[in-house]
Amino acid sequence: IRRFVGFITPSLQHLLSQPLDPASALPSNPSTDWHTGAFDFGLAVARGEEQQAGMLASLGSPQALVRSGQLAAAELGSFRHGLLIGHELLALKRMEPDVTPHCPVILVGPEDRCLRYARALQLFGFEHVERARHAAERGLWQLARALERGAPEPAG
Repeated sequence: IRRFVGFITPSLQHLLSQPLDPASALPSNPSTDWHTGAFDFGLAVARGEEQQAGMLASLGSPQALVRSGQLAAAELGSFRHGLLIGHELLALKRMEPDVTPHCPVILVGPEDRCLRYARALQLFGFEHVERARHAAERGLWQLARALERGAPEPAG
């Protein structure tokens, strides 16, 4: 393991993935539908040169896209996920400039989230992306075995 990085919490992803009613700009009923095209569009917007100002500068764009008819309201959640993950990958690139598309990436987390990250990484040119299945269970098992063998308990 070279580095463990996480930028966006599941709570923030959930909040920002809520579809909005374009008339009132208030959250409406969340859609569980996944829109791959909208996700890819969000990734493309994040990667665009006009987004050099960062993620906060682009968070208002989804509502404008809905109002102009370029994005359906039901696609907002998928678009925002693409936007957030795209900015997250750009931040990783700035933090770790020597990370290349040839470096292996192992994703840990729920399957749906890992599928989104795998797609984003693929579109960003990464060639070796895989998911570590059952990582939490395996980690807890290793901790339990260590404690069983009499390893000292963590302080605090």
